[in-house]
Amino acid sequence: MVIAEEIRARLPICGKCINCKLVIWNAEAELKTTPNLIRFKKLEQNFFYMVRCSWLKTPIFEPQFLTGCEGKQEQR
Repeated sequence: MVIAEEIRARLPICGKCINCKLVIWNAEAELKTTPNLIRFKKLEQNFFYMVRCSWLKTPIFEPQFLTGCEGKQEQR
């Protein structure tokens, strides 16, 4: 999925971690925005995504600003 690659490229830590799980919706989904959902714009399309950490077993708030993570594991 191309949009997942673009989102991961903009995430400093979570996107490059084997524990990072992305959940992505397109703008047509009728979602009630919560703090876990982040808007991502790509040209003329809008998406919502959420980062879930399988190490912490929880959604990550503001993953684009994360500067450190003790559970980070590199993708193989």
